[in-house]
Formats: sequence, structure tokens, C-alpha cells
Amino acid sequence: MTWINIEDLIWHPSISGIISLLFVLGLFEIAKFISNLQNRNSRNFIAIVCIYFCLLGIIGSLLHILSIFHFLNFLILRIFGFLICAYGAWSLPLYWRPLHYYRKLLPHWKSFSAIQKADWCLIFFILVGFFILVIGPVTDADSLDYHIGVPLHIIRHSGYVPATDWFHMRLIGLGEYISLLGLILGTENLGAIIQFSSLLMLGRL
Repeated sequence: MTWINIEDLIWHPSISGIISLLFVLGLFEIAKFISNLQNRNSRNFIAIVCIYFCLLGIIGSLLHILSIFHFLNFLILRIFGFLICAYGAWSLPLYWRPLHYYRKLLPHWKSFSAIQKADWCLIFFILVGFFILVIGPVTDADSLDYHIGVPLHIIRHSGYVPATDWFHMRLIGLGEYISLLGLILGTENLGAIIQFSSLLMLGRL
């Protein structure tokens, strides 16, 4: 066993957040690509979201199996993760169009009443607050204990090794294996950003 601290794995918080964002964006673009293969004539957002979460489940399941049999290859997993990040970076210009969004939202904004405008401003600032929280370093007790602690334990042992004296280790699921991939990529907030993206997708639905 190699004793590794979390500081030995993660990048600077600003870089860490960018990596997580690019990974989520890349995986979402892969889901869009798969959806287009199924039906080239229409782009169903619900289908894209379903495929996105199926991909997350597949990645988590594969990492779970590999960790049980101690077949984790961190170099290959790092290359795999950064390829998804690179795809996300390549698709970034499709989303960074503030003028387009401004023109699209302006007619709706003008039609809102004062109360509706206040409601939307409140929602916007709440989302901005959530985003600032998830983009920063992990500080909550659950994450420091097992959401991040168990993936770090797996990395130290190069696979899943049960710790009978660690009660909360029994609570892990596939989400912790997504966090494992995040640690391998050098980011500790991948799981939090995935949850934030889920909130945005729910709002879009």
C-alpha cells in the first residue's frame, strides 16, 4: 500500500473545477452524439439526459468491477478521463454564446411582471451560489469522510479493500466510483458538479 494524501492527487482548486466542468460537458456531448445516432431527425432532451446518466452508471459500474478485482490502471483511466475533458473543451464554443442567449431571453424578460422578475433573479442568485459552492474545494463532513475518503482508500490500495472498522465505508455506491475517477483526474469536486448539472437538467425539463 502506498500512503497518498488527497493533496498529492488534486490540482489547484481553480484547475480542478475546470476539469470537472469539462468532463461533465464532454460526457453530455457524448450523450447527445449517441442520441443523434438513434434518431437523426430530432434531438430529444429527455433522451439525452437519460443517456447521460446511463453513461455515468456504466462508468461507475466498470470502475467498481475493476476495483474489486484490483485491475485499476490509473494511467489508462487518466487518459480516458482527459479524452472526455478534451471533447468537452472542443464543444465549449457551442455553449459560450452570451449574445445569443441574451437575444433569446430578452423578449421573455420584457413580458414578465415585477414579481416574476424578482423570482427569476432570486433563482439566478441561488444557482450562482450553488455553483460557487460546488466549484470550490470539498468541505462537508460526509465528503471528507467517505464520499472522497473511500475513493482515496481505493487509490491507496490500488483496488477495493474492505475496512471493517470504517462504518461509513458500507454506505458507498456508484457515485463514489465517479469521485474515484475525479481523484484520478486531479479533481475532488466532480461528484458535486455532476449533481449541479443534474439540477440544471431538471430545470430544463
